[in-house]
Amino acid sequence: MPGAFTPVCTREVVAHAAAFGAPASATTPRPVPPVRLVVVSCDSPATLAAWRTALELPDGVDLASDFWPHGAVTTAFGAFDEVRGTPRRRTVLLDGVGTVRWTTTSPGGVERDVAEAQRAVAALAR
Repeated sequence: MPGAFTPVCTREVVAHAAAFGAPASATTPRPVPPVRLVVVSCDSPATLAAWRTALELPDGVDLASDFWPHGAVTTAFGAFDEVRGTPRRRTVLLDGVGTVRWTTTSPGGVERDVAEAQRAVAALAR
């Protein structure tokens, strides 16, 4: 079940934050165009705030709570598992006007591939 402080989600957020979160600098260039990384979870805002602090996430990584109404945002993106009451592991890439341009979903317990997301962002930028 995905959620803050779980091992797979924690590894995913750290990896995606490293790839997309902080602005590029002379010492840490990015291989893809700048993006806004928004991590949506059904955890409470207080839980996400504690997770952000624990992980020391960089600027440019937003944690959004889909706690109440429970699952409204994840349902809108086809990512809410009605049976389990949790979001699926789905990555959604939106263009500058909010149109869904790419998605990928991993089964529970399987991390999403950061390199695959980087390729999708690079393809969208072309």
